Amino acid sequence: MAAAQIYQRPFGELLRHWREHRRLSQLELSIQAEISTRHLSFLETGRARPSRDMVLHITEHLEIPLRERNHLLLAAGYAPAYTESPLDSPQMAAVCEAIRRLLSAHEPYPAVVVDRGWNLVDANAAIGLIAEGVDPDLLTNVLRASGSPGGARPPHRQPRRVARSPARPASGDASSRTSEPDRVAVGAGRARRCRAGRRILRYRHRRSWRWVMVVLAQVSDIHIDGSGRNTSRAVRALDYARSMRPDAILLTGDIADHGAVEEYEIVRDLISFDDVPLVLCPGNHDVRGNLRKVLLGRDGDQPVNQALNLETVTIALCDSSIPGRDDGHLDDDTLAWLDSVLAARPGVRALVGMHHPAVELGIPYVDAIRLNRPEQLRQVLDRHPHVLAVLAGHAHTAAATTFAGRPLLVAPGVVSTILLPAETPVQPPIDFTLPPAIAIHLLYEDRIATHYRPIP
Repeated sequence: MAAAQIYQRPFGELLRHWREHRRLSQLELSIQAEISTRHLSFLETGRARPSRDMVLHITEHLEIPLRERNHLLLAAGYAPAYTESPLDSPQMAAVCEAIRRLLSAHEPYPAVVVDRGWNLVDANAAIGLIAEGVDPDLLTNVLRASGSPGGARPPHRQPRRVARSPARPASGDASSRTSEPDRVAVGAGRARRCRAGRRILRYRHRRSWRWVMVVLAQVSDIHIDGSGRNTSRAVRALDYARSMRPDAILLTGDIADHGAVEEYEIVRDLISFDDVPLVLCPGNHDVRGNLRKVLLGRDGDQPVNQALNLETVTIALCDSSIPGRDDGHLDDDTLAWLDSVLAARPGVRALVGMHHPAVELGIPYVDAIRLNRPEQLRQVLDRHPHVLAVLAGHAHTAAATTFAGRPLLVAPGVVSTILLPAETPVQPPIDFTLPPAIAIHLLYEDRIATHYRPIP
């Protein structure tokens, strides 16, 4: 059975997500949909199974996109109600004609139509001025073509603005029933089909042709414990991260909940993909010996430090775990290793990551078990000005602060969220109902931008 079937979210959980996403209480939705609050509660908790008509009735009142309505029908055990057609199918002829007219109207200025992954759907003739001489393999993704070395660059008489019109359907309209279009490449002033390329997230600078060159996805605190809940959330987080085709995925600690061999065997299956490089470091819940044996194929209980040397960035993940304790520490061997990794590529920007944050975050529950003796790390970083930022996990909350004159960016937790004191008097202040989330780091030439993404 496929992983998507094993870990599919139940109907009740999906229904609750969409109700909360629309900012409706159970009472408000029950009044709008003319169903009892009791029945709605039973549907969300799984104590009642909806009929097919009930699923369609509720999704209509929640104004859920048609593709997502199919997901709820499948979760409830019914066949999809809405068909998905490729863009070149006869049913989509009107949409294709609208795209062609839109592109034609932008001439003599270059214009492209992209899907929600920034993959190229179509382009007008003027785009050939930019695409001339560019590797066809790059032209399947607009942002990749512009951000990669050897990609498109504006010629001398380039118009000042490139018109863009994403082919992302609005919620509820007919085009939301389509599947992703075939990729096309452009050149010599016309569009032609080519094989699909990697879908890499790229962003265009507002006022110049400066592009993000490296995209990193940070996933933290998945706490695999053998339960379907934690595994499902980890699957969703990793699938979301991979869907962006980042340059690397960073797994920053608390990979297993109890550090058991059986838990790491589950993790090994989850990270068995080979389309994206992955580097990891342990957290306070991990057991080094078991992690090394199952995930790395090595014996011993030495610190697990990993470095990844990409073309334009060095990523160094340090083991800050202390066996048997919840707080963190970088031992002398780890600090020496980090110093040598950073010294080996002084002209290449670098990121340093670990599980434990090096400073207080305003959450006493977390601050009490942060990284000890951070001044030792500060001394290493002071010797290497090419380090752009420090990354961490552990806190189960998205946070940004500074350390050693650099951004300290904390990834949210996948398994749960730890709340601020002002948000709850409960101890420990852990919320298991909020969705999992990850961090997406975009590296420019001399800075980093981080986006935090909850995963529905």
